[in-house]
Amino acid sequence: MTYFPEKSPERLAPARTFAFAGIRPSVSGSVARTRAPQVFETEYEAHAHTYGQLLFARSGVLVLDVAGTRWIAPPMRAIWIPPQVVHALRVVGNAELCSLYFGATLCVSLPWQVCAVKVSPLLRELAPRVYDEILDSGTPGENACAVLIAQELQMLSQTPLSLPMPEDRRLVKLCERLQREPHCEQPLDSLARDVALSPRHLARLFRSETGMSVAAWRQQLRMSMSLVLLASGGRVTQAAHQVGYRSATTYAATFRRTFGVSPSQYFDTPNGSPG
Repeated sequence: MTYFPEKSPERLAPARTFAFAGIRPSVSGSVARTRAPQVFETEYEAHAHTYGQLLFARSGVLVLDVAGTRWIAPPMRAIWIPPQVVHALRVVGNAELCSLYFGATLCVSLPWQVCAVKVSPLLRELAPRVYDEILDSGTPGENACAVLIAQELQMLSQTPLSLPMPEDRRLVKLCERLQREPHCEQPLDSLARDVALSPRHLARLFRSETGMSVAAWRQQLRMSMSLVLLASGGRVTQAAHQVGYRSATTYAATFRRTFGVSPSQYFDTPNGSPG
């Protein structure tokens, strides 16, 4: 069952379908490293709400664009979107979504900027009971549930799932390619030639527009995409190879530095934080 409120046309802009080959869950216990088949995706154009929104997928992948930053969220990782924040949404794969809406009273105590959190067991159980209402404007029972959900969100640790996106069209082209081909191993000078820039100019321009080096950005992309593969049941070695790591050991060490836990522990860790 897909939980998506249909009461207000403000909530979802018209959707269209297009191809996206950047993320592919494992099939029959194996993951191909290259030439991943296309997975069809649904896109909701840029829009904003007068209320806060908590969005997560029980299955499938969410790709959210907000103010020059891209968020890639695997199953059971939620994105919190404060009121009035313009965002565009892409849903990859056969997704089962849950979207909760929060009125002004509850939003006061919630983060003022977009963030990603783990969907806790309590949040997972409460969400279907109130998915069709703007929370803090319903029945007494719904209000009590809304308060519990808001309190739960305040306690959950945030998780690094965001990627700053450049504005320069050449860099946009490069980033789109890396998202389609996370396994790409081309060095900086080769990537620079592909977008008609010198390696030095590419490095300086990329850092100026994203605040990150090309290597750091690519690593964060690979980490985010590998979460999707792990969430779909893929093995650590399979996830490592599909996102471009030849060594599962190197991948696991990078994963631990990024998220604070090992790949095998990530989806079992309470509140999405180590320990």
